[in-house]
Amino acid sequence: MAHTEELVRLGLDQLSEGFGIFDADLRLVSCNRLYRELRDYPADLCQPGTPFEKMIRFNAERGDFGPGSVEQQVSERLAEIADTDQREVEREMVDGQILNIRYQHLVGGGLTITFRDKTEERHAQHALAQSEERYALVSEAAQEAIYEWNVETDEFY
Repeated sequence: MAHTEELVRLGLDQLSEGFGIFDADLRLVSCNRLYRELRDYPADLCQPGTPFEKMIRFNAERGDFGPGSVEQQVSERLAEIADTDQREVEREMVDGQILNIRYQHLVGGGLTITFRDKTEERHAQHALAQSEERYALVSEAAQEAIYEWNVETDEFY
């Protein structure tokens, strides 16, 4: 049995997103390496049996949710997650990292949480938008016609 558990752990560590699973009492059952790393959780916080509320409190205390009452932030986050079967948010962390966070309740109780780092993707989208804006401004300011010709299809834009 220990061999199977080790294989499951190694397999979860190969995922490209952080993954955590909690039981019906919202206590951690297991999580992979990226779950810890993407949220910069200390190792002792990611031990089986850790209450989910303790992780949310850790996030609030280090400022992940901005200024405000830690107690209020914890209770609000827990209520938001409890109120929906599935919840997905994108959050910019204090250090500028952008995470897509997905909470999904399991049939019969329990919760899975995944973290996906979207930082590079969002920066690329921002750079593309800026480039498109510059192109549009140049096109408007130019006194001559600007066109693009696709030689292969003989189409003009």
